[in-house]
Amino acid sequence: MIVKKKTKVLLYFAGAVCLAVLISKMVSPPVYYINGFAQGGVYNIVLRTWQEKKTVGLAKEIADMLEEFENSVSLFREDSRISRINRNETDELDQYMIDCIEASQAASIASNGLFDITVKPLTAAFGFAEREAYSNPNIDSLLQFVGFRKISIVGNRLVKERPEVQIDLNASGQGYSADLMARILDRRKIRNYLVSIGGGELYARGTNSLGKPWRIGIDAPFENFIPGQSPTDTLHISNKGVATSGNYRKFRIDENGRRYVHTINPITGDASESNVLSATVIADDAITADIYGTVLMLLGLEDAKKFLESRDDLMGYLIYDSLGIYKTYFSPELVPKILKR
Repeated sequence: MIVKKKTKVLLYFAGAVCLAVLISKMVSPPVYYINGFAQGGVYNIVLRTWQEKKTVGLAKEIADMLEEFENSVSLFREDSRISRINRNETDELDQYMIDCIEASQAASIASNGLFDITVKPLTAAFGFAEREAYSNPNIDSLLQFVGFRKISIVGNRLVKERPEVQIDLNASGQGYSADLMARILDRRKIRNYLVSIGGGELYARGTNSLGKPWRIGIDAPFENFIPGQSPTDTLHISNKGVATSGNYRKFRIDENGRRYVHTINPITGDASESNVLSATVIADDAITADIYGTVLMLLGLEDAKKFLESRDDLMGYLIYDSLGIYKTYFSPELVPKILKR
């Protein structure tokens, strides 16, 4: 009788486990994937929803929006709105550009001019815009056209102090793209998703298929050209935008062997490397995270730490070089909330 009772108990237990597994599958909604190519890279969307009708036409809506956005802000399209503005063929802005410029100008003020979208003449000179690099760029002559106070928005028009002033929205564009994709999903009342573009800019809402915050890896700062290939740590993110800036993928080496990085100081015109190798920022939206990732790269380690400490709306994860050894610094708020080492 004892053996039979044990057998019954085991059968009951096995039955309960099977029921629990079945219920968990029923409770977790189906997962859908959308991906494509935009802004010189790929974008990916993972979402969970019970209502398949919410996904009908979603891939096309996302692709159409991203195409429209590129026609607005891409420096690599000669007929884009930003290219025509830079050539002084028009001064009329669309809402995409207004949003990016206003967010950028706020960051320029917060960083005392270290973040500056009028850096375009310098990015072009160093070969990080739509043209080849100059062999010997005259930095002093270009700096006279750089300065965030040389532009302003009046109505829906961009007013330049001088016609030679040009703008570059690359430091905010991909983050804003992630926010735009997130807005489309929000309008469709999809509550659980992860959108990413370009490998380093993303927005996460809700939870993953395990019912937990989304897992976001931070890449090691060496020349790994596949995002996510060599993560150093994992962030657990929900309802936040995340962006990583680094100079280990985007750089140029001239004929003399000097390495130029794409994060250019608009005050000095310098394109050399700092001791901060990568900066990951977590903010309420991806455009803010994208912009301030660039700011932290430009500040250098000690000033970046102080800047993060002064902002209660940002969290940061820095990887820096200490005598040839990679080390990390991260906001204390990350430890109990979203960082698991």
